[in-house]
Amino acid sequence: MQKTRVIVAAPDDDLVLTETIGSVKEIEHLATLEYREEVIPAAQQLKPDVCLLSWDLPGETDILDIADFIVKQGTRVVFMAGNLDEDNPTVDMLKRMGVTDVIHGSPTAGLLIERLLSKGQPYNVPKKALVRPNERLIIDRVAGEKETIPAKAREIGRSIKRLARRKEEGIHENVIAVWSPAPTGKTFVAANLAASLAMRGTETVLLDPHGSAWPLVGAPEGEDGLARFLETGTLRGTAFCPDLIPGLCVLTSDPAGEAPVVDLNKVLEKIVGGSHQIIIDLNGAPLDAAGTTVIVADHDVNHLLKIQKAVQEGDWLYRAVLVLNRHVENLPVETVKQAVAMNVAAVIPDLGPGALECQRAGVPAVLVNPVLAEAFDSLVDLLGG
Repeated sequence: MQKTRVIVAAPDDDLVLTETIGSVKEIEHLATLEYREEVIPAAQQLKPDVCLLSWDLPGETDILDIADFIVKQGTRVVFMAGNLDEDNPTVDMLKRMGVTDVIHGSPTAGLLIERLLSKGQPYNVPKKALVRPNERLIIDRVAGEKETIPAKAREIGRSIKRLARRKEEGIHENVIAVWSPAPTGKTFVAANLAASLAMRGTETVLLDPHGSAWPLVGAPEGEDGLARFLETGTLRGTAFCPDLIPGLCVLTSDPAGEAPVVDLNKVLEKIVGGSHQIIIDLNGAPLDAAGTTVIVADHDVNHLLKIQKAVQEGDWLYRAVLVLNRHVENLPVETVKQAVAMNVAAVIPDLGPGALECQRAGVPAVLVNPVLAEAFDSLVDLLGG
């Protein structure tokens, strides 16, 4: 009788359970691995029929990269998802890569053995609830990109599942937070996104709590509309309204002065009841109340790693899209997608010295650069503006 050759990749606390696998006569237990970094070399050397892979396995290697390598090698993966929910993006991506067996919770030895010997029969994971995709945000593939299984899985699983989160109390549909854990040009994106929306006839408020957008919109010296708004609670007579962009109100403060202490949730309570679309340039933590979060990335590797970590831990996300800012044409968009594990929803080209010239003139770049105007128009379309 030919035995099923198995490697076990599980943390220490699961070893008592997995030790029983070696006692099953139909199974040849090749190795037990305790760190993610051991799995790919072991799979290369031993070429098992099945790999029992645990989400809780410690290590720095991405579990999706491990699964992708093993599946491409022709080894079946039985994935122990532990406490991951059935609709978790990682689970969805694994299934799209070809991982047919996903087990949630704490399985018994009997269930594990059954799945290891299942000869590839799929294990259907029950769904707790139907999650409806958000129809306003549709992620289109960038033309000409090489379509690979891991890229497609990361793109659809990570992005769409983020967009499909059910609406929760306290989330404002008309609030777009522009955010990044790294210095990626989010203020530039926020200011030009707000200008693009306003030029389409949408009454727009650019909320700039830290005065970063002040030079990008031509605010006059000493502008302190945000402080006045905090006192009065009304936009009329307090917000700065650029002459070149009718319909845009900017709540900012002079960066040379002392920035006011701002409770964003309280500020939003005063604005969200109106018809305005609100763009917030965030500096710090993400905003739970935002209906949409625009995550701004660039090509810097350290920045991408910070964003990837934030996205993986980002239970705060209701909806999120990834925007690649300062894109240099000869650098692949695919690299950013792979690094962050999200689809790139919009690409903002690098303006070079032109960006600085616009800043000095106090004019949003979309007003003078047709290439940038087209890029931001595409982003506005995506966001439903």
